[in-house]
Amino acid sequence: MFLSKWIGRWWQNDVAVLTTTALLGSIVCAALMLLCGGGNGAAFWDFPLDDAWIHMVYVRGWLTSGYPSYNPGVAESGFSSPLWLIVTMPAFLIGNALGALPLWIKYTSVVFGAVTALGVARLTMHFTGNRRDGIMAQVLLFLSPLFAFSMASAMEVTLAAAAIVFALLKWMQQRIWQAGCLLALAALARPEAVCVAMGIGVVSGVWPRFRPAGKWWGHVLPLVVPVLVAFSIWGGYNVAVTGYPLPNTFYVKAGFSPMNNLQLIKPFLQSSVLPLTFWGTAVLTIGIFLNFRVFNTGTQRPFALILVAICIVSITAVFASRPLLPNITFYQYRYYIPFVPPLFAVGAVMVSNAVLSKRLFKIILTGMAVLPFVVTCIAAYPAQLNSYQSHCEEVRTVHTLPAKFIRDHYPNDHTLAVEGAGAMAFFSQKYVVDLNGLNTHTIAHSVKGTGLLCTLAVTSPRLVAVPSTWHRFITPVFRIHATQVFTYPQSNFTGTEGPLHLHIYETTLKSAVGRQKDRELLCNSQPSPFSGRSKG
Repeated sequence: MFLSKWIGRWWQNDVAVLTTTALLGSIVCAALMLLCGGGNGAAFWDFPLDDAWIHMVYVRGWLTSGYPSYNPGVAESGFSSPLWLIVTMPAFLIGNALGALPLWIKYTSVVFGAVTALGVARLTMHFTGNRRDGIMAQVLLFLSPLFAFSMASAMEVTLAAAAIVFALLKWMQQRIWQAGCLLALAALARPEAVCVAMGIGVVSGVWPRFRPAGKWWGHVLPLVVPVLVAFSIWGGYNVAVTGYPLPNTFYVKAGFSPMNNLQLIKPFLQSSVLPLTFWGTAVLTIGIFLNFRVFNTGTQRPFALILVAICIVSITAVFASRPLLPNITFYQYRYYIPFVPPLFAVGAVMVSNAVLSKRLFKIILTGMAVLPFVVTCIAAYPAQLNSYQSHCEEVRTVHTLPAKFIRDHYPNDHTLAVEGAGAMAFFSQKYVVDLNGLNTHTIAHSVKGTGLLCTLAVTSPRLVAVPSTWHRFITPVFRIHATQVFTYPQSNFTGTEGPLHLHIYETTLKSAVGRQKDRELLCNSQPSPFSGRSKG
């Protein structure tokens, strides 16, 4: 009797029902990724991106040092999602204690995937008032294999998506301060989310219909101020650590030209395992725009159109600021995914209007927009499951296992220079120099490329772990002796065909840069923060 009453109350509560369906859908999608890819268990016990290990290095440093640090006791600015570091701390403590850290961090991204799905459903109900339409939006979202990958990725993608969706919902509900705070959180999860804040701010300031009565600045400032405060705190930390306001990654990739993406988009789509999902989403978006010309969505129609426009502009901004490479899958798509979920809410509204109209023309038009998306996503799911397994196996083979090999075979006082800076720093128990500069700001902010050679000469790492393509960067400074090689058949990250070979070298500093005056000449007489550290 009690159970039946509880079920009845649950069924009458829209938020409870939508939360349940969001959790169930997230669990099913994540389980598919973890269980159906086959392989040797890497999907359970490792991450699909080495970047996830980088986050864990900073979480560990924050918990032990009191501030984000890459090497113990040395503050660094190599992370681009400070909010993800904070929200994963509980999972880090539990997972690390149980020896199942990757699994617990994946649980965290699954939870935020469910929060995103709940936000999409509530955004849909804001337009239609019907719980059925909210569930339909969740189904469309879960059909996307890219979103399923995101939920099992242990990355900040679902966190950023959840903050963006709920920020848009609060904005539409005219809860402006709540929307502004959520936009600030979204920007701390993924800096690109500032595009959404800018879009909402411009719309609210320019068009009176998108704000309540009153001065425009009374509506815009609550949206902008929290974002500015969040970026000021984060930028202040970066300036204190590196002397520059942005994380290292923005300076490492500063030479990127958007024209490169225009040249690479065709081979990128042709070589990726996920072009079907891309084209399916594109067709859905085009269908939304076409159908809004014939569907009447009432007083909320302008909000729906602006919502779609903000998402498209944000995705375009990411495309213009992030380099693409052929053969890249989730490694590149992850920057776009946080801006896609609101489109599913508008898509569900489109389907609902068509069905309620009972007009054959509208139903056919809607089917022409939605069915290609559904079919292409379902067709892409098997490839995505294999891709997830492949990502995890590659990280395990050329990142985690080499790091553990170095930990077990070399003294801890050795300095280690690496190209892949996540698992190496987490497991090797060595002082690590990131040759890409993402976690070594002296390289990231070097002038005329001198930072890499200068840092290598000054730190004099006894070990180097790099792919074979990096030989030319280290041989000007070191004599190298290969000790071990780890091979993966085809990389998901390099954008090149053929196997990836990770070499571990023992190094000896060449006599030409072994003297202090020669090192100073190589460094262009620039002081280095490493100069006071004993060599490994």
